Parts: sequence; C-alpha cells; structure tokens
Amino acid sequence: MAQYRVPRSFKLLAELEAAEKGKYPDSVAQYAPFISLGLKNPSDMTLTTWNASIIPDQNTSVGDRFYSLQVSAGGNYPEQPPSIKFENVVALPGIVNGSGQVVSFSFMRWTPESTIFEALVALRALITKAHKACARVSGNYK
Repeated sequence: MAQYRVPRSFKLLAELEAAEKGKYPDSVAQYAPFISLGLKNPSDMTLTTWNASIIPDQNTSVGDRFYSLQVSAGGNYPEQPPSIKFENVVALPGIVNGSGQVVSFSFMRWTPESTIFEALVALRALITKAHKACARVSGNYK
C-alpha cells in the first residue's frame, strides 16, 4: 500500500500558521517564548526562506544571548531537513566555524513529519548542552 505524503506547500503553510499564531504541539509548546520563526519575505509564495531566532536556556552562561538564523526549506523538504545557518558566530558540533552552516542533523532524528520549529528546539537544546559542558570544563564561558 502506498504511503500518503502531504505536499511540501501544505506542510509549510501549516508550519507558517503555527509560527504566526504560536500554536505548537504540546511536546514543544513550552519553547515557543524562546524561539521565533517566520518567513523572511511575507510575499514569498514558495515558503522557502525563513528567519528564526533562539534565546538559549536562561540558566546558562549564554542565557543573555540572542541567536539569529536563516532557514531554507529546499525543494526536497520535508524528506530532507531544511538548510539552517547561524548569523552569529557559534562553536557547536555539526556547525561549520566561520560560516555558521549546520552541516549535520546529528542533534535530532529528522523525519518527513519533523518541523522547522522542532529543529530549532533541538538546536536550542544543543546550545544549552554545549555551553553547560564548557562551563564544567573551563569554569567560565563567555
């Protein structure tokens, strides 16, 4: 039996509506105050290029930072994860130093049912985990 696939545009429209209204599944809704997501150009009918921001866990040495990201949902989205690029300088596993490009989605298990917001939640957790580990090793991370 063939598996039904939601068309790319329908999935992205649902994600845009969730982002605009702040209506996320219960499993990730608690992170909505710390992550924003929206189209870079509101008239982009292809729903390809998005802006995002992440405020890290407030109980860490990086809690006062604000990370800006560019997200691109390519033609093979959602079968393939979106392209995500940090606009800020970051040093995290799976992210190219200098460019900020996320090259590995090892921080989460991507499936066609995953969403851009879920990827951002996973990145926020990665930031928190990495900076807590640095603080334990060096005693201070700034």
